Amino acid sequence: MVNEGSVLGHKIYGKGIQVDQDKVVVIARFPPPIFLKGVQCFLCHVGFNSHFIKEFSKVAFPLCKIIDKKSIFYLMMLV
Repeated sequence: MVNEGSVLGHKIYGKGIQVDQDKVVVIARFPPPIFLKGVQCFLCHVGFNSHFIKEFSKVAFPLCKIIDKKSIFYLMMLV
């Protein structure tokens, strides 16, 4: 029996499952979205790992409000 492995970017151990830290680093390096489509793509990427992120709904709620059809999307960049 295998004690450790990797399936779909998740590390599988005898004690449980963890998200591969390489995936976390890649997501953290994403540039900030400047278009609505970028926000939608980002939420799609992190939504796959939402089960492993504590209080994901609280973190993602502001971004979900942005993609609502009734809201206005403003580009905000820090200078």
